[in-house]
Amino acid sequence: MEFRVHVDFVKKFRFSRQEIDEMSRLLHLPPVIIAPSGIKIHRFYGLCLVLHCLSWPHRLHDAETIFPMSVSAMSELFNHILKLLYSQWKHVLHWDHVCLTPEFLNRCAQVVLAKGTLLEDTFAFIDGTHMRICWPEQNQEDFYSGQKRYHSIKFQCITTPDAMLVHVGGPFLGWQHDARMLNESRIQPYLLAHARGPDGWQMSVYGDEGYGQSPEVKAPFRGNMLTPEQHQRNESM
Repeated sequence: MEFRVHVDFVKKFRFSRQEIDEMSRLLHLPPVIIAPSGIKIHRFYGLCLVLHCLSWPHRLHDAETIFPMSVSAMSELFNHILKLLYSQWKHVLHWDHVCLTPEFLNRCAQVVLAKGTLLEDTFAFIDGTHMRICWPEQNQEDFYSGQKRYHSIKFQCITTPDAMLVHVGGPFLGWQHDARMLNESRIQPYLLAHARGPDGWQMSVYGDEGYGQSPEVKAPFRGNMLTPEQHQRNESM
């Protein structure tokens, strides 16, 4: 298989040809990917297809100018490759025990502290994000966000100072608030058990007011009777 046209890999897929080739191997994709209908594609081109489709605002019809196959074939391959990647790496989306070591979490906390914050144990930030969807034909109220004023599904993400997502939870219904997403994602037990510094102290993530206060999840203090220390911490974050 060859591309229909000359491709600038970085502009089209956000990575160089060598990087995509290496990623396809490191992600443990099979050398030849076979979709349920029997359509085959080399893992390099399969990953290129996925990267193209995930780079907003591209659509499958745009990919016809690059990949020598029909839209229906690309759609099936795209979905099949995503399922392969998810089945192989879904554990990393919740909590990566290999990378999120006490030493790494401590380095992240030091970066946050160096920005002038007053929290010495905060290694990452937690927040929910909306993904807008078409108006559902059924159960519209479940997906409607009164805050955003559109229908959506939501995801909960934890991001470290190096801009890497170390946790992704969801999807959740568009109306669900932060505290409910936090509870349903079941990330708190992982934070309590594994978000520890080199000497075993509890590390935390920081979110907005909806997350409340706990040893593993910090948020701004609320109310009209805050102490000077609480005001100062809110301002520092």
